[in-house]
Parts: sequence; structure tokens; C-alpha cells
Amino acid sequence: MSLNSQLLNVVNDIEEINEQTAAINTSISTINENITNLGTNKQNNVQVTDTIQLSKLKAQYVTLSLTGKDLQTTLDGKQGKLIAGTNISIDADTNTISSSASGGTILDASTDITVSNITCDDITANASSKIQAPTILLNFPTR
Repeated sequence: MSLNSQLLNVVNDIEEINEQTAAINTSISTINENITNLGTNKQNNVQVTDTIQLSKLKAQYVTLSLTGKDLQTTLDGKQGKLIAGTNISIDADTNTISSSASGGTILDASTDITVSNITCDDITANASSKIQAPTILLNFPTR
């Protein structure tokens, strides 16, 4: 084969490679346009009216965010932290709830309590305590 023939074959091969490269570049350009269109036209939020069912999807590829009106309204209406009312305090370290209200009566062993009727099953008293009442009605079960 002559040198001219060989050069002609090389030139033809280069032209064929250039045509294939142009076709590949056109395909790449089309793919890039499609990717851009997908990004532009994608659906950002999925509206669910009743039930959403995800099947055959791996958890690492799916992130769900619940932003429905009813859920958000409920969350907005919740108190984030217990707020103590008047004369009530909550210790931040122990979460102990205390009252600092003035007035009232301190009850101790010497306090007399007057009530109208007491109904109970068993009354237990310590050896040194005293139960005092003007009238005690005892009902014993019949056997």
C-alpha cells in the first residue's frame, strides 16, 4: 500500500471519529437538557389526601415530611413546656413542683378536722394516736 493510500485511510478514520464524536456530543447535550428539565419540572411536594403507601423503596432513599394542615394546627396548639401558674414553681433541676401560696391551714397531729360523713372500709391508727368522734356508727358484715 502506498503512502498516499495510508494517509487517505488515516484521514478517513479521523473523519469517522469526528462524526462519532459529534454524535456523542449531541447525545451528551440532549442528556444534559433532560437533566435540567427534570430538575426544573420536578414535583417538590407530594400532596396526600388520605393514605401514602411506600413499597419497594429502600428507607435511605425516602424522606417523609408531614406538613398537613390538621397536623400543623395540632402541633402549633401544643404547649412546648409546662408553664407554672400563680404561686406555683417548677425546679429546673429536679422538676419538683412547689406552691408558694400564702394562707390556708397547716395540718399536723394537733389539727382538728370537721367533716360531715366519712365512708371507709378499714381505719388503721398507730398505737399512740387517737380517733375521736362524737358518734361512730359501726356496721359489721353479717356472716
